[in-house]
Parts: sequence; structure tokens; C-alpha cells
Amino acid sequence: MSSQTQPSKPGEDPTPDITKPKLTLKGLAEMVASSDSLSELNVKLRKAALAEAE
Repeated sequence: MSSQTQPSKPGEDPTPDITKPKLTLKGLAEMVASSDSLSELNVKLRKAALAEAE
């Protein structure tokens, strides 16, 4: 087997697109893990919520 990622389902972007975050449990966990502070996490959550509302 190759080390490449498996083909994604139609409509799915295989790489996470930071401009279009999805408010999923996995996405939230990644935001928490990549944030250095609560204020940084707050900014990311606000941006994600605004993107979802569009």
C-alpha cells in the first residue's frame, strides 16, 4: 500500500481549508489543540461560527 491518503468522498476536501472551517467535534478539538491561549481559541471559534453562518 502507498503512503498516500485514501481518495476522499465527492464533495470532501482532503486537506482542511482554514477559510472554511467546519464546526465538528474533530474540528473543535483541532482548534483547541492548536491554540496557545483561550483568547486565541476564542478568535478561532468566532471566525468558525461566522463562516458557518454564511
